[in-house]
Amino acid sequence: MDNSTNVDFVLVEDPESIAILANLAQEIWMEHFPVLIGNSTAEYLYERMLSIDALITNIGNENYQYYFTRVNDENIGFIGVQPQENTLFLSKLYLKKDFRGKGYGRQQLEFVKEIARHFGFKSIKLTCNRGNTSSIDMYKHVGFKITDEVDTDVGEGYYMNDYVMVWDFDE
Repeated sequence: MDNSTNVDFVLVEDPESIAILANLAQEIWMEHFPVLIGNSTAEYLYERMLSIDALITNIGNENYQYYFTRVNDENIGFIGVQPQENTLFLSKLYLKKDFRGKGYGRQQLEFVKEIARHFGFKSIKLTCNRGNTSSIDMYKHVGFKITDEVDTDVGEGYYMNDYVMVWDFDE
């Protein structure tokens, strides 16, 4: 990645940006996850977690914050976080395929770390599909540790089979 490339993080907070986020999420999600979890599961989970209605609920009722990751005014990915009792939950950390492996994910994680510090947290928690080895490897590389395995029933016969990963960091 060119170090002069300016990465911006822009809060998603109005109906227009929520709609843009839902479209971006669908593009990234449906490119990456059907291979891991199958088309029907991917479609079901997208509707449940990243559709416009789901995003509105998450932002309005669940205290989630979403941020576009932008380079040269192009949305190349996004982040979703939720402050919890003692940690920041990293719900989403996604990049378009052409931007992976170029250092943008690390910049996203540094931004998430700043958000955690803002809330006074010293750890970040996430869940990652156990078959998503490239993401698991990246998270381990930056210091996340697997702390648990969970199988979450998300309804209609679908399950999310994840690792819980935690990154404890010092100020």
